[in-house]
Parts: sequence; structure tokens; C-alpha cells
Amino acid sequence: MGTYLSIDLDYWRFHYASVGCTRFFQRVWRLGLPIYVTIHHHYLIPHIDESGCERIVNVDWHSDLAESPNPISDRLNEGVWGNYVSWRKEGWFDWRYPSEQCTESGPRRGYCHDEINPFFDPSVAEWHKATKRLGLSGLPWGEINAVGVCLSPAWIGGRGVLHEPITRLGLQTLLRRQDWDHLVDSNPIGLISKLVRVK
Repeated sequence: MGTYLSIDLDYWRFHYASVGCTRFFQRVWRLGLPIYVTIHHHYLIPHIDESGCERIVNVDWHSDLAESPNPISDRLNEGVWGNYVSWRKEGWFDWRYPSEQCTESGPRRGYCHDEINPFFDPSVAEWHKATKRLGLSGLPWGEINAVGVCLSPAWIGGRGVLHEPITRLGLQTLLRRQDWDHLVDSNPIGLISKLVRVK
């Protein structure tokens, strides 16, 4: 079973400078795979759809999965992108979250559904299987054959705050020079509208 490792920097929104974050990305680099980097999570969908994978491991503060159709938002966005993966009816969506706070209700929490929790009933999100697990232990490193990273500036502090985590994690090497300059010098939201392939 091929696994797509989907990484949102907001997983580390309160501790992106931690040793655990650095070690995680060192392990990702050791996979030796091309890494796709976008500003918003839903921009990864074309890469996910074409990956040939059957499982997504979503390393993220937010679940990014909701009911289909979602009563809050019936359009594709960074909070419901999991509902738009083309192979979801045969696939497995595995959410890895950093804190129990993510599974509580209310503002600034991690769940994205309105009424029906797709992790109790995956069929409401049209997934064959949906699971959630606290932390990063037990990741299927040997099954990962595609990696995508989204920067999520709105969720890690927005304008100006991206420079430190991107530099610390070495992600600036994954962006074309002109895109990196835009991220540092101006409002980054929406500036990277296409996938950037690293060879």
C-alpha cells in the first residue's frame, strides 16, 4: 500500500522550533523523495491524486476532513481538502495530531466537521477508512512514496513569521528563489499557486 505523507507546518504551530520537529524533517529528507511545497493544503490535491497511493498520513493540527457535502463550506478549501481526494472511496485517511486539544470542540481546535465526526463514520466523508492518532510514533516510513508540505501561514502566525520555521527546517531550499523572496518580503498568502517540484 503506497502512503502519501501530507505535512502541514501548523502541526508545530506552538513549537516549530522544537527538537522533535527538526528530527521529523530530518527523517523526511532521508526518504530521498521529491517534496512538493505549497502555501495552502488544498493545493496539494493534484499531487495526491496522481501519487498512486491508497493512504494519506495527514500530519496536521487540523483534521481537514468533514461531512460531504459540508454544511459549513461546500467549496474546496484548506479545512476540507480531504473530502476532494479522487481515490478516497477506496482509501485510508490517517490524521496525526500533536495535542488532545485538537480533538476538542470549539474555536482553535482541530476538528473540521460540523455535526457528524468522519473519524467515527468515514462514510460521511466518503472515505473507506478514517483514523486519528495522537503523535508521530508508528508512522509507516517504509511505505511512503510521496511527500507534500504546506506552509499554512494563516495558522502559524501569518506574514513575517514564516521566515524562521522555513529557514530552520531547510524548506527554503525546496522553493524556487523568486517564491522564497516573495515569502520573506511580502504577504505570502496565495503567492504560490502551483506545486513546486524538487529534484
